Amino acid sequence: MSIKSRVVLGSAIALFALSACNDKDKAASASAEKDAVAATVNGAPIGKKQLDQIMLQQAAQGLPDNAETRKMVIDNLAMQIIVAQEAVNKGIDKTPEVKEQLEMTRRSILANSYVKDYMKNAA
Repeated sequence: MSIKSRVVLGSAIALFALSACNDKDKAASASAEKDAVAATVNGAPIGKKQLDQIMLQQAAQGLPDNAETRKMVIDNLAMQIIVAQEAVNKGIDKTPEVKEQLEMTRRSILANSYVKDYMKNAA
């Protein structure tokens, strides 16, 4: 798999993970999961909870939850972290286009989390 493909796959995996996150659930289990780290890349942790969420999504797509698949997901997340850190080092995160994309993603996550919270409390 080429580096570009791995970065794209890693980005897609992370985006799915972010959209699946529920801030309320995160806050409740943050202390229990705080030290559970699956890997660390350049000082950035890949949390076990994050890995587990991605593995659930992978299983829904027919991929097995085994050591080989977990290694592939960790490798993809590691590549994404490295490339993202390089982008920040080059100042790419400060460009107007990237700032707008980050803000759009932030709004989407907040809106999705609000709807999930609303639906949970309405039931």
